[in-house]
Amino acid sequence: MTKIKFLVFTLSIIPLFSFAQSSTDDLFSCFDHYVFGSINLDSIAPEKFNYSPGEIINFKGLIENENNYPIVNGLIFARLIHLGSSENSFKYSDTVVDEFLVKENINILAGGAYPLTFEYKIPDSAPEGKYHLATYFIVARKFNLSGVSFLSNAYGGLTEFNIQNGLSLNHFLDRSSFKINGQEYVFRNFNPVFPSNTDITIAFQVKNTSDIQAQGEILYKFYKWDSITEEENLIQSFNEPISINPKKFSQNI
Repeated sequence: MTKIKFLVFTLSIIPLFSFAQSSTDDLFSCFDHYVFGSINLDSIAPEKFNYSPGEIINFKGLIENENNYPIVNGLIFARLIHLGSSENSFKYSDTVVDEFLVKENINILAGGAYPLTFEYKIPDSAPEGKYHLATYFIVARKFNLSGVSFLSNAYGGLTEFNIQNGLSLNHFLDRSSFKINGQEYVFRNFNPVFPSNTDITIAFQVKNTSDIQAQGEILYKFYKWDSITEEENLIQSFNEPISINPKKFSQNI
């Protein structure tokens, strides 16, 4: 019997546009004053390509400010993504296996650069295969300057590495099975919008491709905006036990 644990689903409540207003006759877009993606994260990369479970990955690179004004109170947020091999990977996005705050309180002069180094320890149970580390730059934990923190595929920077000699990915969420109020949910798209006080039903399946029964629990976390400031943005959290027979999908959850 295999024990499993999943962090399943993040529901974000987001604004679609942002405007500043001084009077009814004086509206302007925030995009008049900054260029999205003007913090360059492209140089952040691991020191090598191949790793094994239990190893420590050393990442380094420059956070480059391409604006003509300084940046203060910034942070780097990262998601670790296991790359899928199915034809559905592009539509439904690949599997996010971890997300974490890399560094905060970052200040960069106009046109300047900030040298970044950090470590990530690969879990002993990490599945083998190719991975992406997606990075995002956010100011004051709210303002996305590079990447969009509540969208898994709208990243600021991206780098790739490989884990060899690891386990097979035997237990995973079937991302193509997700439905919200009966409608297909595509992870690469913006979240659907519902009127206030609407009842929302989320359904999905978990797959067990191994030859033995899998038992464990699912951890649900529902956020407004994103998960960076959990004490402020977490709406609800709860656990639920799960048991899946060998070579089977779970029932709709």
